[in-house]
Amino acid sequence: MFGKYRRALKLKKKYPTCSIANNVKIIGNLENLVLGENVEIQDNVILHLGGYDWCDNLGSIEIGDN
Repeated sequence: MFGKYRRALKLKKKYPTCSIANNVKIIGNLENLVLGENVEIQDNVILHLGGYDWCDNLGSIEIGDN
């Protein structure tokens, strides 16, 4: 349970201009997520970065500014 909060905190440190809710679920490698300036990720969002065998653990998300 605390792992998902730590991942959100890592994102908040990496992207200080972004607003990321604590209950955002991130599946996969954080290195495969790129956020622009002033991005807002709200409650109950799931970001799937390819963390499953059926997708060969590949995938990425890039969100631009604002």
